[in-house]
Amino acid sequence: MWAKLRKYKRWILPGVLLLQAILLFSRLDLLSLWGDELFTLETVTKPPAQMLEVLRGDVHPPLYYLLVHGWIQLPLPWDLPERIRAFSALCVLATTVMLDVFWLRRIKTYKRMLVLALWTVSPAVILYGRMGRSYSMQAAAVVLALYLMWRLRLMPGWGAMGAAAAGTLLTLYTHYLPGIAIVSACTAVLLVEAVRDGKWRGFGLWMGSLVIVGVGYAPWILTLGNSIAKWGEASGISARYAVSPDPWVSQFVKAGYTFVALAFGECLPVWAAPLCVLVVPLLIVMLARLPKKGDAFTWLLLLSAAVGYVGAARWVSYPFIAARLLWVLPFFWLWMATNTDVARWRRWALYLLLFADDASLLSYYRVDNFLNKGYASPLREMAASVHGGMVIADTYNTDFRTFAWYVGKAAEVRFADASAAGRIREEAQARQTVWVLRNTHDISPGKLVTQLEAAVCEGRRVSRHEYLPYADWQKEVMRAMGIAAPPAYFLELTECSRR
Repeated sequence: MWAKLRKYKRWILPGVLLLQAILLFSRLDLLSLWGDELFTLETVTKPPAQMLEVLRGDVHPPLYYLLVHGWIQLPLPWDLPERIRAFSALCVLATTVMLDVFWLRRIKTYKRMLVLALWTVSPAVILYGRMGRSYSMQAAAVVLALYLMWRLRLMPGWGAMGAAAAGTLLTLYTHYLPGIAIVSACTAVLLVEAVRDGKWRGFGLWMGSLVIVGVGYAPWILTLGNSIAKWGEASGISARYAVSPDPWVSQFVKAGYTFVALAFGECLPVWAAPLCVLVVPLLIVMLARLPKKGDAFTWLLLLSAAVGYVGAARWVSYPFIAARLLWVLPFFWLWMATNTDVARWRRWALYLLLFADDASLLSYYRVDNFLNKGYASPLREMAASVHGGMVIADTYNTDFRTFAWYVGKAAEVRFADASAAGRIREEAQARQTVWVLRNTHDISPGKLVTQLEAAVCEGRRVSRHEYLPYADWQKEVMRAMGIAAPPAYFLELTECSRR
């Protein structure tokens, strides 16, 4: 069968791109915006000078935002949020082309097709690659940058040095995390080879490329330093995001969730969950194979992923680590596919994984079975039901700013926090209708949101609208994590009106 397919290998990439484009560009408005996407939207609509000023005060380099700013000026057929998402989808297609041209053309045809299939129908790629964030652009930049680094290693020369520097600059100006990760890993691999095998010319040229990178990144180097300092001081963030008092348990949950989100997606239905039980042990066996001596590519991948994971895990909560590591995924599939010859069952593990990915994709387009229900929150639809009055939004456990953006001028939105609680109570007394947006799991200090809701709704007619029901197994997990009475729904919009 594979011999026959080789006759049509020229059509493999066009066919993959067509399928991927259909998956990526269909229903770009499927999910409501979420907080980070709103930041992108508000930033790219500013003039370039103001945009750079905002980014210097934040933790993001400017290239993605500048490109999206130009992109949304084009006469595109979508609304603004979908235009921004379309740029991310375009970056996924660019990643696919570069992955195939730079990395897959010299491997066996069936392995090439397997990598492209795993990448194309990956639920993680479809979820994160359709978000108005730089995740997919990071993946494209890393696929190119690692190829240029690898070429410098194999064919050291002045031209290769300049190209590697350009790829590194492209990645760093897209996002710090993958840039620092691949630079650290490449430096370590080339240094080991220089010491062990005497390949000092390649290492010296790589050091020269880093000098070029330092010069090219000079306009943004202070901002990078501030971002690294913020990351280093993020102990408070890490503590707030801990899922267990035991740091080892917390890291196990973070790593496990990240692996599942990248390999199987965020939306694996319950009926397909047994596939994880079958596939995960097989993948672990494959990963446990120690790299052969001199297998620099494996070490480059492992070191890059390790640095990237440490950087992301300290900064964001466990549901959001996978998005920051999307750039690892094409190389993970490449490494897995190129290690399938030793035993046929390992190849079948990847075939089962493809089936699980298809099941997860189906759930995604049905907006069902999301592990992180925040991605599936119907904020747009919820905001459309608000007419007049005042909205009190839970700032502790909802995407309150995005909800306020959707509400717009239909009502006045107040953000519930400890400093504003008294003023909000007084203001609510004068309103005919008060709406309360909240997460059913109240994590505010002293149950502030629950108390505020009770106070403003006292003596009024109360109508509750609940969204995103929890499955039975999710309630059991919450009980195991210490929530004695798990809520039945994720979000709640309460309407309190005078009789």
